[in-house]
Amino acid sequence: VGLVLLFMSPATFGYGMKLAQAYLAYILVTLGLTMAQVSANAIIPFLSSEPGERGALVSSKLLLSMVGSMAVTGLVSGLVNLTGGEEAISSYTKAAAAIALVFAVIMVFAVLTLHEKNYEVPKKENAVRSNPIKDLGILFTTKNYIVVLLMGFLCMFVQISMTCGAPYYAGYVLGNDSLSGSILMPIMGGCMVPMILLGVMSRKMSKKQIVTIGAIAGAILCFGIMVAGQNVIGLILFSLLEGCTFGMTYVSFFAMQPDVVDEVAYKSGRVMSGLQSSLAGFASNLGSAAANAVVVGLIGMAGFSTELTVQTSATQMAIRAGAFIIPAIAMILIAVVVRFYDLDARYPEIKAALSQAREKAE
Repeated sequence: VGLVLLFMSPATFGYGMKLAQAYLAYILVTLGLTMAQVSANAIIPFLSSEPGERGALVSSKLLLSMVGSMAVTGLVSGLVNLTGGEEAISSYTKAAAAIALVFAVIMVFAVLTLHEKNYEVPKKENAVRSNPIKDLGILFTTKNYIVVLLMGFLCMFVQISMTCGAPYYAGYVLGNDSLSGSILMPIMGGCMVPMILLGVMSRKMSKKQIVTIGAIAGAILCFGIMVAGQNVIGLILFSLLEGCTFGMTYVSFFAMQPDVVDEVAYKSGRVMSGLQSSLAGFASNLGSAAANAVVVGLIGMAGFSTELTVQTSATQMAIRAGAFIIPAIAMILIAVVVRFYDLDARYPEIKAALSQAREKAE
């Protein structure tokens, strides 16, 4: 409904009414999307109790989400042209309605075919009565969950700062706007590789090791992208490798969340998957907002001006810092934060206790 309302403002509405409708429509869109995303992340622990299967669920979900985003980007312009591109508002309304209908059908199908497993946990005395304050207290005294929250913030900070900074870097440092695609598209494509291979990597390495290797290698490759300069082949190669390594960290952030849900359930006797997923999403959104503020603010303070074809050396350095140097530092911080994650070694014990409780309940 919100998606369609974005493009259905009556001609008789004044500016204030149109603005109010736009706000309402965006609130509906983001509310509905957030409800779906939080539930999709929160439901992973209920679909399987096997870490390998959970990893496959998480990685395939991320992979299909990325493919869907790329597909819709091209689909919208095609739908607009098919429905009469010369009348922009009418065309976008029809395109939005078509996408909304497809989205609704997919969601209904997903919900109707969903099969959840029983999720029994050992009963704890302090879990008989609870409230939001107590639940938050349990979460914020769980070390591994704090690690996950910090990783969510830093991962999104890295992703958005590079996405936001790359066009500035291509246009005002390399002097060629088209090179932005030679950075961002390979990074996006590279991120798909660990999504596909997470199951294989998980059998060879712990999640902590995957994150550490990916974060350190990703930080180094940020400088590789800058060294490549205007060399298109070098730029694409280093960006592709950057996507592969950073993707190891990014996909592990989502793969860790179901395990920490189990840890909290084992520790407290309460299943708080929804609350944990919501807070992880909130931390990611904070990282996104912080990245935009840092990159744009840093470039602005350095004296960036759209009227200048060639920016000052200070501005170019600020662009490099916002697009690659600060993200590299954030990736090193991820490698530091994940050193405090100790669930890989303890998880078999937790899983065995939860499985025993589940079997007893059945």
